[in-house]
Amino acid sequence: MLIFLNNFSLFSGISLSTLKRKIEALDPVQDVVKAVHKSSIQKPGPKPWILDDFNRNVVKRTIHDMYRKKQVVSMPRLHEVLKEKDITASLSTVVRTVKSLGFRFSKKGSGRRHVVERDDVVALRHHYLRQIRKYRQQERHIVYLDETWLNSNHVVKGDWLDEPSTSMSVFEPHCEGSGRSLPSGKGTRLIILDAGSSQEGLIPGVGLIFESKTSSSDYHDEMNSEHFTEWFRDTLIPRLTPQSVVVMDNAPYHSHLDPESRAPSTGANKPGISAWLDKNNVDYDPKMKKTGLLDLVNQHKPQKKYVIDELAKAHGHVVLRLPPYHCELNPIEMVWSDLKGFVARKNSTYKIKDCKKLFEEAKSHFSAERWAKFETHVVREYEEKLWQIDGLRDKALSPVIIHMTDDETDDSQATIVYCQEGGTDDEEIDMDIVDGYVSDTSDQADVILCKICHDTDPPGRVPKRDRGTHIDWFQCDTCDQWLHNKCCTKPALAQIMCPRCYSLLHHRKLSETLVSPLDDMEQ
Repeated sequence: MLIFLNNFSLFSGISLSTLKRKIEALDPVQDVVKAVHKSSIQKPGPKPWILDDFNRNVVKRTIHDMYRKKQVVSMPRLHEVLKEKDITASLSTVVRTVKSLGFRFSKKGSGRRHVVERDDVVALRHHYLRQIRKYRQQERHIVYLDETWLNSNHVVKGDWLDEPSTSMSVFEPHCEGSGRSLPSGKGTRLIILDAGSSQEGLIPGVGLIFESKTSSSDYHDEMNSEHFTEWFRDTLIPRLTPQSVVVMDNAPYHSHLDPESRAPSTGANKPGISAWLDKNNVDYDPKMKKTGLLDLVNQHKPQKKYVIDELAKAHGHVVLRLPPYHCELNPIEMVWSDLKGFVARKNSTYKIKDCKKLFEEAKSHFSAERWAKFETHVVREYEEKLWQIDGLRDKALSPVIIHMTDDETDDSQATIVYCQEGGTDDEEIDMDIVDGYVSDTSDQADVILCKICHDTDPPGRVPKRDRGTHIDWFQCDTCDQWLHNKCCTKPALAQIMCPRCYSLLHHRKLSETLVSPLDDMEQ
């Protein structure tokens, strides 16, 4: 073939390279090779759409609402429900969002795939709900902290434009299509760190605002463990009330380990693992493989200690971390929305200095009463609903049985048996099961009186076969008073509370005591 091309080039006067290029252009195999090569070097497509924090919370609340209504949570069904709430994301975006929120898929008996939450996330949520309720009952000062961002071009979106077809502007050409001139882009970004409580609102003098120096899309990249630790130690702790509870999320700079509690991981090399074992006086064979050394590390690994937790503990405070993917349990998120809304309505210069002044002005107008409203909203709309969804109770006790003797005795001779199951606070109980069944006799009717009706028999007509033989009772988890099941309202009974304690819990101000002294009740 090459000899033929050389001879043809000599007789025709066409260069050899030109002949080769023309022949290759007519070769179908070369066309396929070029097409494959072109497709392999094409630029990647646009990044997948990501829902913002507000819509992510809507997705999670929608799943929980479907749980409460006992509906099957599948991706197509969830996609349709979100469309009704004006979230027009694609099915693939919904799937990615659900996975990023800590949910996983499991197969039920029908073989279909359903979405459920990861067990570790549920366990951490149970722990948080129990702890935060315990601290409120102890009347501890609860402080919430978090970080956020604010762009210099943060303004209210949308305007009323002067359109020629709908106004008199047809006679004033210079006014056609007039409206605000908004800058393009987001502008310079401010990073904000603050803390507050229902007693003080935003704590005076602890706020930190600085200008972003990077172009990262995640504002969390602006903060590091050194800066946060310095702010926590030197600024926040001196202004905390004694024995406060500090609530924060699980950001990496919130949870950096104390150097003494760090242990080698699978990414460490063998000399580093050996050095750690020598430092902790752990016997090992130098000829052991890396996997064997890591097993020894896991057996002698110290308990994790976080720098922030130790700082708080040294000053008499406690750190409580939010469960993963549950930022809605922090009322400061609603505070950020309120303050940013003020800046967006007032921002007209789009300068970073003016935005900073507007934010400080918004903080000066923010009161402790408004914070208390936000915190009350979080307790009622999120915490209480999560308690109902998870079927939690403060104490996991089996039904309480009171055995009465047949002869006439006083209260001290009555035997009350509490059957404890498991012994841990993390157990779950079905809320449909009514706690507390009391076996009583008519001869001992004066031993226990109902807190509501002050009688041994429940109000209303009681069948003759049941009189004096078996009466359903339960004990309030908050005030420890005994009541007839029939005397209690259904919402209060579902949470094992008397109507009074239930009312105080759901209609109180968080700055007041959860349960006032029960002076008018028999102890």
